Amino acid sequence: IDLIISDSEQKKLDEYLISTPILKKKIKIKVKIQNKYLYAKLKFHGTHDAHYANNKFSYSINIKSPFISGLNFKKFKLIKGEQLDPTIIAINNIAHSMGLISAKGKMKIIRINQEKIGDYCFIEDIKKELLEREFGITNYSIINLTNNWSRKEGGHSTDSDFYSGKIEKNGNSLHAKAIFQYKILCESI
Repeated sequence: IDLIISDSEQKKLDEYLISTPILKKKIKIKVKIQNKYLYAKLKFHGTHDAHYANNKFSYSINIKSPFISGLNFKKFKLIKGEQLDPTIIAINNIAHSMGLISAKGKMKIIRINQEKIGDYCFIEDIKKELLEREFGITNYSIINLTNNWSRKEGGHSTDSDFYSGKIEKNGNSLHAKAIFQYKILCESI
């Protein structure tokens, strides 16, 4: 995946990096898809210090250009390879095999301004577009253990992740069924 970041936008990104906490404001970029450069917005991704170590960063990207033929996504994340946890990848594959929709990524090499940055996991956000396109789903419930990634238990994963009582409630009529499927997944793991 090729990204183009102008000097002025890179300067903004560098300033966001030295703020405390690190700012996650969007900057304007171009991303090369199907041999065409599309306008997009990029911001830092991640709250943990490891996301900002070794001068290599994880990003969230939102394509702003008009939709082009064959382009099936508009929002995605680029998570640096050093942050990938094989256990989470395995659990997502198990969840997918059980009929649950989970974030499944693909490894890609990222270049910024034609300089190779390294290996990243390309992950499309689980949003309305993905659910409708890939699964034909228009009526769904999304379950979240928590949206507070800096919670006191620490990090992204904790021992209480397999406790469905931590799942945020919502008013969706399918929510109870989703929690039931999640309990089955946790028992399997």
